[in-house]
Amino acid sequence: NSERWPLDGPNPNETNQNFSYLPFGGGPRKCVGDMFASFEAIVAVAMLIRRFNFQMALGAPPVKMTTGATIHTTEGLNMTVTRRIHPPIVPTF
Repeated sequence: NSERWPLDGPNPNETNQNFSYLPFGGGPRKCVGDMFASFEAIVAVAMLIRRFNFQMALGAPPVKMTTGATIHTTEGLNMTVTRRIHPPIVPTF
């Protein structure tokens, strides 16, 4: 509904929207599950790094960053991902 939600308003970022576009909000009513979600993301990345090798793709443009509601690359991140033959052994207790 373009009358209720105009598309020509300011671009959302962390300074003009009172935390409304941050993933977990901020201030006194911040999401109580934000730390759990952050730890879950760390474990997911660790599992990917354990099972795959990541390398910048040949001929990939230099990585440029920009900020907004989140920090992200301006032109993507071109990588070559290969499966590890033998994942590192993790001791079990």
